[in-house]
Amino acid sequence: MEENQEIERQQEEAEEELFEPRIQPLDPDIVKQIAAGEVIHQPWNVVKELIENSLDAKSNHIVIALKDGGFKEVMIRDNGCGIHPDDTEQIAHRFHSSKIKSVDDVYKIQTLGFRGEALSSMALIGEITILSKRNGIEDGIRVVIHGKERTKQVEHNLETGTTIVVINIFKTYSPSDIRRSTYKITKLVTDYAYANPGIKFVLHTPTIAFRTPPLDTSNQKEWISAILGTKKLFNKEISSTNPPFSVSIFGIHLKEGKLTLKTPKTNLTCFVNRRLVTIHLLEGLLRDQLERNAFTCETIIAFFEMDPSLIDVHVSPTKELVTIRNSEAVLDTVAEAFGDMVKIRYRESEVEGGKSPKTLFSSISNESSVSNNFSPAKKIRFDPNQSLMDSFVENNDTADYESETPSIIDPDNNMEHGQNEERGEQFIFRHVETIYDSLLDEIRIDCDPEWTTKFRRAQSTKLCKIHDIFVLMFQNESDFYFISFRVLLQEFFYQRLLIGFSNFCCVKDLNDIKISLRTLLQSALPEINEEFIQAKFKILKTSKIALDDYFSITFEETEDENDLILTGVPVLLPCLSTPWSNIALALIALPETYPNNPELNIIWIKDVAKRFSAAFAAPLFRCINTGKESFTLEFWNSQVIPTIKTTYLCGSQFVNSVVSGSNTDLYKSFDRC
Repeated sequence: MEENQEIERQQEEAEEELFEPRIQPLDPDIVKQIAAGEVIHQPWNVVKELIENSLDAKSNHIVIALKDGGFKEVMIRDNGCGIHPDDTEQIAHRFHSSKIKSVDDVYKIQTLGFRGEALSSMALIGEITILSKRNGIEDGIRVVIHGKERTKQVEHNLETGTTIVVINIFKTYSPSDIRRSTYKITKLVTDYAYANPGIKFVLHTPTIAFRTPPLDTSNQKEWISAILGTKKLFNKEISSTNPPFSVSIFGIHLKEGKLTLKTPKTNLTCFVNRRLVTIHLLEGLLRDQLERNAFTCETIIAFFEMDPSLIDVHVSPTKELVTIRNSEAVLDTVAEAFGDMVKIRYRESEVEGGKSPKTLFSSISNESSVSNNFSPAKKIRFDPNQSLMDSFVENNDTADYESETPSIIDPDNNMEHGQNEERGEQFIFRHVETIYDSLLDEIRIDCDPEWTTKFRRAQSTKLCKIHDIFVLMFQNESDFYFISFRVLLQEFFYQRLLIGFSNFCCVKDLNDIKISLRTLLQSALPEINEEFIQAKFKILKTSKIALDDYFSITFEETEDENDLILTGVPVLLPCLSTPWSNIALALIALPETYPNNPELNIIWIKDVAKRFSAAFAAPLFRCINTGKESFTLEFWNSQVIPTIKTTYLCGSQFVNSVVSGSNTDLYKSFDRC
């Protein structure tokens, strides 16, 4: 009996120790060492502090949502260890923390947060709501803090983890402030994703969205490659014993070329012991090494690992700046090693290339629609109506509004008969000087020269149907390859949209056939309200000049100002009919207006190009899938495939999808086609 009582007593003591409140007031001596007067200047500061708290809580799934770029509201949800119910009185009090206990801890900090100032600063000027459930405890808590006011209650049916909502911190802001904040926070979340392989980050905003790739790996190089959407990633490992430290450097687009006014600035992201920091001196040293060797580099990511006692993170209130002991020796060592790597004269074609061809039929999936998802970041819309809109567009890649009349080439004038002739359309050629060299760089950088040469020099190229899948097969010397035609077609049209930027042949509909954008919206979402329709029309009307100048897409407002009518679309290939309805669907699905910001308008242009490439590819893919196959294959192989072969640059989508097979199997396939 006594033995059982002793066991029960030990269990109770163990439970008390386990559930001991983790948040405690800091000793005054510690406060003197770390006090920094943390100030929340912008939403970026809020998101950074909350992400670091989630990472310290050992979360592996972090979701961030913004309203008005974070000025109106920031929400972050994680699946970390959660907050103990007994700590509700300690939360968001200045200099209360669970991460340091003694003065000695100040000089060997291994967590990202430690001061206990961030939440208290947010609560002082705004309002924070905390929902949390501790791992191993049945009920959770809800705490609402505004200034000195604090309410708390027990919350049932919560999952383990913490959700924090911050509102009313920023009172005045402009649309340009929202765009800048959204851009900065998107980059911030991306940077933290680089440093945390396998941790899922999701960022929701009304405009830009980010999500880490669905990749289960702890390999840093694989993870960063997946986020950046490229295999062309270089890596340099550097280590030293005096002083002791190690650095892993990753980067993309290291290539020969002198620095010019048009050369994009090298983007350096730096972490010290997984803490995101800024080291201006290192940035200058690496840039000097690039210039000295006549090289440029778009992105560099550096991860320092060293004893925490060698760094001081108390230099700035935001912990963004750090002081490294013997920093001159450390940074010189890194710069010299980086310079030695550059001197090897890495060329882009010598950097690790794309995925090796796979065995026959090993990775082709039978997908009938053209996807709107593009690497590196899938579009995730915070507005549920926008998500429904995107889903409708992706799933309705057959335009019921279009005629089934096939397009036929007239060899005499290389113009098309069919839909365009029936509608009485005329071609109006517009030539506007291309103003964004970076759009062409997008294609050049993504292009794989080796595969492009191999594809263009193919002795035989045929569009075939294998196991109910349309593939483009080609033979180069004695090697046989094939690729999903769906993948190739969409990347081909994306390139056409970037190459022809601001210089498209525009087709105008001169007949009474009208495509009402209001009707399309109501067909796509029958339950949609007028507010959403007007919001969509506002996006289009605000972007009207950009859509016309850049993509030759025009529309007019009806006299009652209650509808928009599509009146002009670009022609990417004169030999193919123009998918008016699919373009209209892509148009009304645009999630954001054209930003008057050099840092963001390129993102908008590329997003629009990707959406319209899907709009062009979808009905054409449907045509070869459901039309008269003998006519369709003959038409495509004789008229369209030669154009693709001579103008298409094999990009990452091609490289990641191209498949090789045994000579015997593919030779038989060529014979049957």
